Amino acid sequence: QLRCHYCGTTAPNPVVCPTCQSRRIKYFGQGTEQIERILKEEFPEKHIQLKCTNLFSVQIDFFERMQIPDKSLLILDPPRNGAGKNLSTIIRDSNFEEIFYISCNPKTQLEDLKIITESFQLKEFILTDPYPQTPHIESIAYLQKKI
Repeated sequence: QLRCHYCGTTAPNPVVCPTCQSRRIKYFGQGTEQIERILKEEFPEKHIQLKCTNLFSVQIDFFERMQIPDKSLLILDPPRNGAGKNLSTIIRDSNFEEIFYISCNPKTQLEDLKIITESFQLKEFILTDPYPQTPHIESIAYLQKKI
């Protein structure tokens, strides 16, 4: 059964693709609950708390209301069109200590990073080609809050 981690809606696993009707559906990943359990076992000295949130629908004070603990890490993986100006501004003004920004579109990632790097320092940047048979690349930016 599928469950949205944002709103809690559940639905049965589809047998065919709802768009093209193909029966070649494959399920990937372990689910955030499984990942959280594995991380807690691997790093018992760390406070691990995963939150999956649709950040595109959040209000400007979302991170303040969320009460982000000190030394928190944001893993941001937006769709191809990027995080956008509003979300990038919210992230820029947040109290996260570190950010991993994963992107399948370095052009939109650069636009977002122009805003985010007003408060965060870009420490490392990696380009990778996990799908060599396609024209797509992935990029990962590691940022730390400026002191």
